[in-house]
Amino acid sequence: MTAPLFHMPPGSLDEAQVGSPVLLDGAEGHHAATVMRLQAGEDVLLSDTQSTLVTGVVLESGQGRLMVEVVATRTEPQQVPELVLVQALAKDKRDLQAVESATELGVDRVIPWQADRSVARWKAGREQKKHAEWTGTAKPAAKQTRRIRVPVVEPMCTSRQYVQRIAADPNAAVLVLDEADEVSLHDALRRCGALQDGSPVRMSFTSSSARRAGSVPRSWVGCETLEPIPAGWVRTCSAPRPQALLRWPRSSSYSGAGTSRYPDL
Repeated sequence: MTAPLFHMPPGSLDEAQVGSPVLLDGAEGHHAATVMRLQAGEDVLLSDTQSTLVTGVVLESGQGRLMVEVVATRTEPQQVPELVLVQALAKDKRDLQAVESATELGVDRVIPWQADRSVARWKAGREQKKHAEWTGTAKPAAKQTRRIRVPVVEPMCTSRQYVQRIAADPNAAVLVLDEADEVSLHDALRRCGALQDGSPVRMSFTSSSARRAGSVPRSWVGCETLEPIPAGWVRTCSAPRPQALLRWPRSSSYSGAGTSRYPDL
């Protein structure tokens, strides 16, 4: 059985060395010591949610806290290209389901997108609460799959704001996911040059549901060859289910350990 993973604040494991003690407290310490009742001698994993993973063993358990001895450390390099999910707001929490699935599958960032014709809206004054819901969905999903990094949930943007952002970023490329298209994600990434050295730093994905709502420009969809447009390199590709976006081994102990996020799609 894989050791439980606990998230710590960014930078909190920068000084961790083999043999040194690390204090796990706060909400995660309470969950580990009080809820899970972990005891001395049990194995745990600690992540700074950015790049560092510590394998440790519990030295002592107290009220809402654990003292952990570092057994090993691992630093995960930034994976290229960076994968960004541009998720349109949806009713009945379907957008949160997409965030959860994408996080489990390896996405690096999530952008809440209030499309021009979105039925679901973040009402004025409730943006912070809604953003917290998305963040609160990504964190446990990352923990479930033993990911070192927790995806960053960015502030909500409109269609105009997103297009302006992409147009100003020379290292970004955009893919529109369409369940009816016959081009696989792997082929679309390859044609964009994203699987080669010097590839775009960010690959953004949006779904065909946004196209059906009329929020994605028609010129973005159905192109037979890659076309340079102001919003970047855009290509449709086939993705009938969230699980088809990226293949991520749930049985892996570490995020991306010995695997590619899109080996053979």
